[in-house]
Amino acid sequence: MQAVTFGVDYSPGAFVTAGVEYSFERYATLQRSRQANPPPDPQFTDPRRDWSTDMNEHVHTTSINFDFPHLVRNTSLHIGYDDVHDYARYVYQLTPDTTLGPLQQLPRIFNHFSLATADVRYTLSKRVGVGAGYRMDNFDTTDFALTPGIMNTPLIPAFLNLQYQWRPYTVHTGFVRLFYTF
Repeated sequence: MQAVTFGVDYSPGAFVTAGVEYSFERYATLQRSRQANPPPDPQFTDPRRDWSTDMNEHVHTTSINFDFPHLVRNTSLHIGYDDVHDYARYVYQLTPDTTLGPLQQLPRIFNHFSLATADVRYTLSKRVGVGAGYRMDNFDTTDFALTPGIMNTPLIPAFLNLQYQWRPYTVHTGFVRLFYTF
C-alpha cells in the first residue's frame, strides 16, 4: 500500500475556518495459483498449470470543509463535502508455456461515493444547545462481482444467491438534536 495526502487549513480570523485535503492511495497484490488435480496426479507439480492474479487499486479522496464558529450570536455552522473515487483492476496472467485454456479478463471496478453535510448549532446556555442538519450520501458502482447481471445468472443454477448487491443510491437525511453538557 502507498498513500500520499496533502491538506491545507486556513483561518483568517475567528469567524471562519476552511480546509481542503486530497489523498491518493494505491493498493497492489500479486497472487500465484495452480490449477491441478491433487497428488499423485502429475499436474499437481506441473508449473505450466500456474496462473496469477495481479490486482491494482487506486483511491482518490477529496475533502472540503468550512466552519463558521460565530456565524451570528450563539450560532455556529459547519459545511463539508467528501468525494471518493475508487478504481480497481484484476489482471489474470498465464505462464508462456501454459497448458491451461485462454483467459477472459474481468472488467474494471469503479466505485464513487460522495457526502455533503451542513450542520447548524445554536447555544441556548452554557449547558444547553439545539442543532439541525442535513446530509446527502450518494453512491455509484460498477463491480463485476456484485451487479445484478452476475447475481441473477442462469449459468450457475446451484448457486445459493442471497441477492446481496451493490446498487447506486442517493440518501437525503435531515436531523434535529438537543445538546446538554454535564
